[in-house]
Amino acid sequence: MMKKHLLEGVKKGAFDEAEAEVRFQKWLEEKEAKIQAKKDELAGIKA
Repeated sequence: MMKKHLLEGVKKGAFDEAEAEVRFQKWLEEKEAKIQAKKDELAGIKA
């Protein structure tokens, strides 16, 4: 979903495809870190 929005920005000329890929990777890493933090939090509660 996020990548679709970034590619729309490329079509509109807001930034190029390389910048879109960089932004997507940054977003993906942040999302994965947030998910992992939640998993760790829940694992701590169960333990």
